[in-house]
Amino acid sequence: MAECLGSLVYELNDLYGNINIVDGDSGAPLAASLGTGAAEDHWWIETDEEFLLRGSDREISAYVRFELWSGPPPVADSSWGRSWSGRLHVPSGKVQARENFDSEDQKSFDLGCADVEWSMQVHAKTLRNSSDLDFPSDIFRVDLFKLRFWRFDHR
Repeated sequence: MAECLGSLVYELNDLYGNINIVDGDSGAPLAASLGTGAAEDHWWIETDEEFLLRGSDREISAYVRFELWSGPPPVADSSWGRSWSGRLHVPSGKVQARENFDSEDQKSFDLGCADVEWSMQVHAKTLRNSSDLDFPSDIFRVDLFKLRFWRFDHR
């Protein structure tokens, strides 16, 4: 059974609701690819030219959690309503989440190996006020993204 070897959580507040996933050393955009080679259209993730996570609304807070796994992680619970699987080549072996306007002060998450292709899963959900009907449902909204990485098996 695979185990989580490490994690890092970022808090981001971007005016435009976009979060770039970049190389942690150079800041260069990373492009992800689908494991199956089939194209998918998701409003919340862009993978072709640059790896971009989109918030559910503009000016919303978001948290991004990077996780390094020893192998394929267990299935995410059903509360994570949006999921994507694919691969990502990371030249420096470090990844970083950045707001639309470069926030270079962010710490990089070290995957432990440079110039490696990683299998990955991305899960997303939006938390809202759904329990107290005396208050508006939009007073508490935050997007959560969980990115799980493990070494790609070329077999």
